[in-house]
Amino acid sequence: MARPRYQITEYDWLDCLDWVDHQINQPHWLEQADHPIHTLGIAKIQRHLSQWRTAQYPTKTALKHAQSILEQVFTIDDWGRLRKALSARKRRRREQRIEQKSVNITLTPNAHRMIIEYRNLTGCQTISEAIEHALNDALREAAENAEQVLSERVMQQLMCLKASEIVEVVAKYLDIAAQRRTLANSCKIAFQLFSKRPGRDSLKLLCDRFCEDLIWNQVHLNISYDSLSLFDQVAIENSHGQELE
Repeated sequence: MARPRYQITEYDWLDCLDWVDHQINQPHWLEQADHPIHTLGIAKIQRHLSQWRTAQYPTKTALKHAQSILEQVFTIDDWGRLRKALSARKRRRREQRIEQKSVNITLTPNAHRMIIEYRNLTGCQTISEAIEHALNDALREAAENAEQVLSERVMQQLMCLKASEIVEVVAKYLDIAAQRRTLANSCKIAFQLFSKRPGRDSLKLLCDRFCEDLIWNQVHLNISYDSLSLFDQVAIENSHGQELE
């Protein structure tokens, strides 16, 4: 049994249940036949989740029961991922509270004219509402495009590497993630899976999870993968190899 890395409280109760519920529907636990979650079974965990969700504000008994069950089925890595997910949610809520405070901005006369015209045409009540209405879809599309561009960029770099070099890059990233605990490390499970059963499918899973972690870091932590210098050493070694040829 892994020692718990996080003590569930009434304040993160629903967030914790949401995280477990989401993880149950992901493939990584199913792909690990020796994962302790299979001692109880995913179906039984789902039944526990349904029961726990009946209490929006859990009692001490409910908290103790959930903690004892999760201690049986979570690995140390699971506890770490849960802690990071809950920390990220708390950080986003703090940012949202800050965003709700009014701020003063300076607009050019032309920008002000355009916003007023947009407000009048759309029926928005305030300038703030007009700006939010106009930029909401554009921001979401820009964010999705940025994630797609990053994903394609990382995948293109990975496709130029041998399997052994991909493993080297991911191992380097996991070493950094172990030191910088805010970094995502979902690729750790895929890394272990590939190490046990190397093959095309497990390599693809490793690349996908690695890419997802880099995107999460950039979106939620503003840490670009370029700043981690993950591909630098491999690029140097490849260039030396080409010179020798």
